[in-house]
Amino acid sequence: MPKVRILTPVVAVKDNMENAQALNVERLAASKVRVGLLDNTKPNAGQLLGFVGQKMMASSLAASTYAADKTDSPASNPASHGATEAVFKRLSENADVVLTGLGN
Repeated sequence: MPKVRILTPVVAVKDNMENAQALNVERLAASKVRVGLLDNTKPNAGQLLGFVGQKMMASSLAASTYAADKTDSPASNPASHGATEAVFKRLSENADVVLTGLGN
């Protein structure tokens, strides 16, 4: 089985660390990880993340994928704002790890 290297670019912020959860490595090792795909609403982001999710499923790196987006944001340009609490709640209920894209 190929090795998977997990990197986290998370910066510890006091307010966010209270709700932070440790990554369940045993679940990852057993290929039972549920992968969340957060579309940041930029052009083609959803398509790219969908493709990555399909590849992860095909190679047995993910047991399932869950797609979410920021279209429920009250901002006129959701791509430049964070996701809502409702989106984060759905992701935390349906995914063990979340992939998203940044940049243009």
